[in-house]
Amino acid sequence: MKPWMRSTLLVLFVATAVHVGVFVTLPSVIMKVVFSKVEKQASAHKAIHAPPVTAKSRQVVMPSPDLLYTICTFNLAEPKMMQIKAMVPKSYWSMALYDGQTNNFFVTNDRKVGPGLHTWHLLPPKTKAPASLKNAIVASTTRGILLVRMLMDDPSKLSKLQVIQKQTSCKLLPIPR
Repeated sequence: MKPWMRSTLLVLFVATAVHVGVFVTLPSVIMKVVFSKVEKQASAHKAIHAPPVTAKSRQVVMPSPDLLYTICTFNLAEPKMMQIKAMVPKSYWSMALYDGQTNNFFVTNDRKVGPGLHTWHLLPPKTKAPASLKNAIVASTTRGILLVRMLMDDPSKLSKLQVIQKQTSCKLLPIPR
């Protein structure tokens, strides 16, 4: 084999290994950093209601100053489920669940569910939801994040929206049989 071919193959091998290593490990590293930051403020299964975003406060990557954010980490390593309750306002609202690899595995919004108090049940991966359990979601990994966004298009409505925001809760419960 010619020397330049050996060097080219070595470079290709190293580049491929680095590429695969970064794309396989980077999502879990990102989520570990997020878990660490969020869980310094509250333990898993406890909602954190962020205040309105300013230039100095950035709890979420690239936040919008027009949105109020609520975040909750989950850890379903125990055979339990996380109950999610949220008051959906008459304006824009969305809820997204992300797994431990940064993948979005569930999303809903005000147009799908309508205004009012709603409840969901997040189950561990590969768990069959009991028939009696309404709005069951099966997580794709045992750890992840819930992110709720609510539109705040009029600053005069802030206090009313914060009351609605604070009604979002996360709670670890036994899975009913």
